[in-house]
Amino acid sequence: MIKRLSAAALALVLGSMPVAAEPMVAMGMGTLSCAEFGRFYRDFPQAENDFFAWAQGFMTGVNLAPGVQKRDMSGDTKVQMRFLRDYCADHPLKNYIDAVIGLYGTLPLAPKIMPGIDQAGRNPR
Repeated sequence: MIKRLSAAALALVLGSMPVAAEPMVAMGMGTLSCAEFGRFYRDFPQAENDFFAWAQGFMTGVNLAPGVQKRDMSGDTKVQMRFLRDYCADHPLKNYIDAVIGLYGTLPLAPKIMPGIDQAGRNPR
C-alpha cells in the first residue's frame, strides 16, 4: 500500500514538472514549491520520505563537491524533516530546495577529515 501511494505521489510530481526549453541546474522533487510539498504531505504523508530522500541526496552531493566545507549530516532525521516542514509552512512560495539549503546551513561543520572520505570528498581506498 505504501509503495503504491509513494509511486502515485512520484507520478504526480513528475507529471507536474515542466519540460524545459533551456538547461536546468536542478531537477526532481526539490524544484517543487513548498506549497506543493505541503499538499503532498497533507494528501500522502508518506511522500515526505521521498522528498527527504531527495534532500539527503542533494546535501550529500553538496558535501562531496570539491572545495566545499563539509557538514555533518548524522543528526536526527526526524528533527531535519521537521525543519523542512516548518520552513515550507512558513515559506509556501519558496521551492523545497530552498528549505533543503536552509537545513544544510544549520548542520554542524564536519571534522576536517571524515573516516573513509578525504577533504576532497573522495574515498581513497
